Formats: sequence, structure tokens, C-alpha cells
Amino acid sequence: MSLHNPLISVLLSMYNDEKYIQQSISSLIQQTYKNWELIAIDDGSQDNTHNIVKQITDPRIKIYRQKNQGLTRSLNIAASYAKGEFLARQDSDDISLPTRFERQIDLFKENPDYFIVGSDLAFINEKDEIVETRTCARNKFQAIQKLGQLSAPLGHGSIMLRRSAFDKINGYDESYPVSQDFDLLLRLSQLDGEMGSVPEILYKWRVHPDSVTSKKMVVSTCSGGKSAQECQANPSARFLQKKLCKISIDQIICWFFLHNVFTTGILSL
Repeated sequence: MSLHNPLISVLLSMYNDEKYIQQSISSLIQQTYKNWELIAIDDGSQDNTHNIVKQITDPRIKIYRQKNQGLTRSLNIAASYAKGEFLARQDSDDISLPTRFERQIDLFKENPDYFIVGSDLAFINEKDEIVETRTCARNKFQAIQKLGQLSAPLGHGSIMLRRSAFDKINGYDESYPVSQDFDLLLRLSQLDGEMGSVPEILYKWRVHPDSVTSKKMVVSTCSGGKSAQECQANPSARFLQKKLCKISIDQIICWFFLHNVFTTGILSL
């Protein structure tokens, strides 16, 4: 494994995605960063998804077929096959822009304390038209603010994280059939280190009637609340929630500022 070009393992779960899967995987093949492998889990598709992927001739693509077990379980299975130092997500109907992996790896190299990064997002419809854009959290402080509002700070499909961080929190919690991204990010936010995102749109998130986003949005919101409640079993999470709920934004900024000064002894202006 090269220290300069570490291997990225892309985790992708497919279920009846024949309409978009070729375009999604093609966006990975077009990446300017070439040292990646795709772990594609066919989660019991009943259409032509499996055959479409089998016909893509790229040795970096590894396909595994199973009975339907759901997205969360499939992602953990994909991770068990992964060999990379970094894990990246890609949803089966979404598109990664060509420089996504390159820019995210560069951000990790520039910030060794980062354990997860994302990017800004563009939401697209069935015709690939951009209908909305979104700026994602740039650091852990912004991420915690969003989590406190039951909002995911990074787009699930756009994330790349260190395998060591994923293993440290024991991967995805399979008790969450949806909202697994919120739960994952909530638990990751309690690790030492920092979170970040590339300040440009590198990922196109497709929203259409058959997409996971459209079908499960309401259930996901409820699961997010459940995850936040369960995470309060951790004393540090309970302390942080009290800070976020009871004091103003200015006071929160001041608290983090003083915390950094006293823990590092460094005052940066």
C-alpha cells in the first residue's frame, strides 16, 4: 500500500438499480485518483442490475450477490471485504464528480487529524438536472451543531473516512434500517480528531420517486431522534447536549475557544 496514494475501498449497495447503476459506477471509473476498489453488494436485486455490473470490465470492481438484507447490513458486509486504508461511500443512483477522490485524499494529507471528510452536494432529478445545492459542515463544531438539529452534517454518499475510525466505532449499527448515516456520524463525532469537507460540489445526489432519500425521509427523521437519544448514554455526549441546548451560539464558540487554549496551550489569531 502506497503512503502517497493509499487505497480507497468504495462501499456500494445495489437493489433494483438497473436504471442508474451504470452511470453511477462510470463516475467512479472516471475518477482522476486511480487507486481504488469498488465493493459492490447486490442486495437481492430482481431486475438486470447484476448483469449490468458484471459487464463492466474493470478489475477494481468486485461484485458480491446476496439475499436481500437491507442497506445497513450490506454496507457492513461490504466493509468486511474492503482492503483500503480509507472507506468511501457511493449510492447506486448517485454520481461522483471526477476529482472527488483526489480532492478528499488531498484534504486528509493536509489534515492528518481528520478522520472523515465529505464535500458539498448538488441534488439532481431523474434528468440529471440540478434542483438544489447544499454546503456541508466544515469542521466538528459545525457538524455537532447540525447533529443537534437532527440534521446529517455530511451527505452519506459523499463521505470518505479512515478505516481505523470506522472500526473504532464498530461500523454501522444494524438496528437502524434507515438513518444509518446519522447514527454513524453521531458516533464518529465523539472520537478524538477532526471532521471536514471539501468546499466544492463533488457529489451529485439523485432524488427521485424510487430513491432511498424519497422513500425513507420520514422514517429517517424519526430514527435520527432515536439515535440521538441512545447516544446520550455516553457521558461526553450528554454533557455536550446540555451545552448546546442551554447556552447561546456565542457562548458555545467561547467555550470551544477556551477549551482549545487550555488543552493545547496555543492561542491562534
